[in-house]
Amino acid sequence: MSFFGELKRRNVFRVAAAYVAVAWLIIQVAETLFPVFGLSDAGIRLVVILLAIGFLPAVISAWAFELTPEGLKREAEVDHDSPANRRMTRRLDRLVLLILALALGLFAVDKFLLDPARDAEELATAREQAREEGRSEAQASARENSIAVLPFDDLSPGGDQAYFADGISVDLLNQLAGIPQVRVTGKTSSFAYRDREATIPEIGEALNVAHVLDGSVTKAGDRIRIYVELMDTRSDRQIWSQTYDLTLGDIFEVRDDISARVFGELAIEFERLEQKSLRTDPEAYDLTLQAWYLLDRMQSEDDFRQAADLVDRSMAIDPEYIPTLLASIYASYGLMQIGLITQEEEIRRSDERIEQILAVDPDNGTALGLLAWTDWETRLDLESAAKRFSRALRTAPGDLELTRYVGMFARSIGRHAEAIALLERCVAADPEDWRCTMHLALANLWGRQLDPALQTYRKMATLGRSGAPYYLTLTLLLQGQLEQAMEEVELLGSDFGQAPQGLAARAMILHDMGRHAESEASLKKLVAAIDENERDHAYLVAQAHAWAGRNDDAFEWLETALSRDQRYGQQGYWFLRILFLPVWQNLHDDPRWEQVRARANLSQARLDALEFTVPPWIEASLD
Repeated sequence: MSFFGELKRRNVFRVAAAYVAVAWLIIQVAETLFPVFGLSDAGIRLVVILLAIGFLPAVISAWAFELTPEGLKREAEVDHDSPANRRMTRRLDRLVLLILALALGLFAVDKFLLDPARDAEELATAREQAREEGRSEAQASARENSIAVLPFDDLSPGGDQAYFADGISVDLLNQLAGIPQVRVTGKTSSFAYRDREATIPEIGEALNVAHVLDGSVTKAGDRIRIYVELMDTRSDRQIWSQTYDLTLGDIFEVRDDISARVFGELAIEFERLEQKSLRTDPEAYDLTLQAWYLLDRMQSEDDFRQAADLVDRSMAIDPEYIPTLLASIYASYGLMQIGLITQEEEIRRSDERIEQILAVDPDNGTALGLLAWTDWETRLDLESAAKRFSRALRTAPGDLELTRYVGMFARSIGRHAEAIALLERCVAADPEDWRCTMHLALANLWGRQLDPALQTYRKMATLGRSGAPYYLTLTLLLQGQLEQAMEEVELLGSDFGQAPQGLAARAMILHDMGRHAESEASLKKLVAAIDENERDHAYLVAQAHAWAGRNDDAFEWLETALSRDQRYGQQGYWFLRILFLPVWQNLHDDPRWEQVRARANLSQARLDALEFTVPPWIEASLD
């Protein structure tokens, strides 16, 4: 008999094939389970090496020994022609075929079912890594052209010119922020360092800026001295400094010169801003700075009254100075808040001031943004709001309040990527403004970016704000972190836990925990606690039913909520703001969902047709 025949007779080929198949199965199991137990790739490599080493002993054993009905025997002692040994050989053949079939089946499942999903996951991971690398590079590039304008010190003899020192700082901040290539830290964050003991490098690190503009103002009568210095936060080195001695009438030339010097040091190309809308009579300018100082401070109702009086006096001198007209809008809102004028009068005054601003500067982004907000807030005119917000962003790149408003609008119409990008810009430029942080968390939640949403919510605590606790619990609920979600409800105490939002959150969390009786009890308390004047309460009941998969009850409560959801004469005001909240997900495949949206005039076709675009500096962050 040939050597090949002898190998076949002694079952060496059968054992070798079975060994390879079993080894391959063991390796596949190891690759699947080892990471679950925290074992590294070194463990898998060890398994492969041991199996490879074991192959030769297995083949030698197959040559030297034979498996018989009586057990393992030396090959020389075996009668291969006996009926019992032939049956044993056939059983071994079937066993080898079974093992090979299992191996082939697992290979097919891995190749055609698991591999595409794994490849897609790996591709997504690679894309995310590339995106993060690109984002890091973009952030590094953006930091190079970034600056914070700190509040200037008031060194005046009487110590009573803080309004003027702050006004100069804000004026410079706004002018520098008018160039999209420069990231200027928002006033909330930069002015937070007024009374903090921090070095320039520490400020740069905290605000993620490469430069700081600092200075002081000394004002006595009409004579003013302004000292200004530009610092590099990384080296703590002074790049440029200048002292200006001037009268109030020279303030605009000095302001423009400071901005030009800063742009020059940052190697930023710009057009010198000398529009009439940025200049006015020196007295009107001084009155406007006083008005803004009071509006920012808002320590008492008297602040609003004084601010409104200062604005009126400034407008009597120059009715076309845009900062005064903007101050008038905010002063009117304050007067409405304290009950001195009606809401109708406040709206009339605001519309009149916006018309005056656009008559002077038709592309004024702040005014266009206010018009867009009115379109969205009071008229639900999404078409006009989308166009105006898009236009406003391009003409007011440094208006962070506008950026925040547009991010909120984008979230409400389902433009999640744009909303996140806008609000990330807002947070990056003004990290201590809790409103930017809160709305970024909401945008991430609406866009189902749950990990970033949770991280952003956690940041709220560092800003001294709890910020939208209901949506924090929903984020944890969507992640399946039920114990943590309930801990948040309990941590917030009875003020939240027994309030409508807290009861809704408890009902949903308890449902997912399988504690259905307790869930129903929370839902009953929620229904009993409903205030018909609160537009969101009925929606909370609908959300709890939708999350539990009780679609009929959910749609019944949605109808109730929509019938109560009216503001400024428009129906569906609050529904627009929560339309894309993920807790509605169980309703999306139900035809009644589209019917509800259509009745609220919020069909997907309408939202898709909106002419909403973001400027290039936002588009770049979407890549």
